Amino acid sequence: MTKDRSFSFIWCNRVVPERHPAWFIDALNTDDLNEERSVLLGMIPSVHSEPAAKEQSYILENLPENLECYDFVDPVSYYQQSRFFVFPAKYTFANFALLEAMSYGVVPIISNVEGTDLIVQDNYNGLVFDLTKEGLYQAMLRAAQLSDEDYERLSNQARQTI
Repeated sequence: MTKDRSFSFIWCNRVVPERHPAWFIDALNTDDLNEERSVLLGMIPSVHSEPAAKEQSYILENLPENLECYDFVDPVSYYQQSRFFVFPAKYTFANFALLEAMSYGVVPIISNVEGTDLIVQDNYNGLVFDLTKEGLYQAMLRAAQLSDEDYERLSNQARQTI
């Protein structure tokens, strides 16, 4: 069922410095992950915040070939097509997009910060990593290398958690 999803990774949140979107872009541009079809939802056409504008510029200037990039759109069809929800943030607790994605069986790749353990446990219903660029890269690499059985187990547990 979920192993046939067409996107490996989904980013579905605002692209602000506190969420480290450049780390996601850099990971997708590596030889290890450059064939993982991915999607980013959350660009803002007329962004007024200078830090967010810088993040968006970085994304567009370094856009990986394997990444489809969109403004905020209804994410449901993208959740249904995605395997992993990428969320390298300083604050993760009760993020609506995270909870919504998990309800569709999208496995979270989430930073180990205060409150994470109340929602996601590593290798039970998601993948948890230290909030560093290398931590995110290693977690995405780990996700890409999961067996179908392990992915299905995590996906089912993510859905059941919600």
